[in-house]
Amino acid sequence: MRSGILSGFVVAAGLVAFAPQAQALSPEGMLARGGQLYDWYYQITQGDVPKDTHALMPADSGSSGKKTWRCSECHGFNYAGDLGLPGILSAAGKSPDDIVAILKDAKHNYTSAMFTDTDFQSLGLFVSKGVTDVSKVSGDATKGKGYFETICLACHGMDGKKITDMPPVGAVVNKLPDRSLHRIRFSKPGDSMPALAALPLDVAVDVWTYAKTLPQE
Repeated sequence: MRSGILSGFVVAAGLVAFAPQAQALSPEGMLARGGQLYDWYYQITQGDVPKDTHALMPADSGSSGKKTWRCSECHGFNYAGDLGLPGILSAAGKSPDDIVAILKDAKHNYTSAMFTDTDFQSLGLFVSKGVTDVSKVSGDATKGKGYFETICLACHGMDGKKITDMPPVGAVVNKLPDRSLHRIRFSKPGDSMPALAALPLDVAVDVWTYAKTLPQE
């Protein structure tokens, strides 16, 4: 076994057993995971998923059950709030630890049975560093075309229609622009699409802007 890959050992019955070293996420990896947790956390976690409607969800919202525990269900993909609930734009730039404390408070009630410490840290980092005011971003479709053709083309094709079990990329991005930008940046939970969280925001916005020009049918 190569050194550096495995660490730690126990001696039992005269044999040495090695335990694999835990692989910690980089800040960029945590940011991407945090964005996915915000989107649809129970697609990628192993913890408990409450079935009851979240206590903060307004009774007249039309939303109920476990989906009300998705951050995106309450705060939206534009981060400005949805279903009569406030947004999280004001939390951008705050300490991730302070954000985690809010997630764990009696109102939000996210617990260690639902999220690991890394999950909490990732979600706190996302809210602190990953949230942007979508209404104020604008991209360059020409630059976006170059990014799309080197990052996205292999899976989606030149026209965004290569994956046949989903609508054309152009249709998705124009119908759900805020969610689309979020998923371009952080990927879709449980999906193989790469996240662009390690790249400058402008790259994702340019890809998003170009994707709006693709065929919708």
